Amino acid sequence: MEATRNSDEGGVCRSFVQLRSGLAAGLWPALRASRLDPVEALRYE
Repeated sequence: MEATRNSDEGGVCRSFVQLRSGLAAGLWPALRASRLDPVEALRYE
């Protein structure tokens, strides 16, 4: 029983870390881009 409980706790911990890193990877660039002026951002493309 003990091994099963530890395995479940590890899975929950890994899922939480993946969720947090995924949100950070998606939100950080989106927040940075939302602060830019669209005309200035597209001027050099």
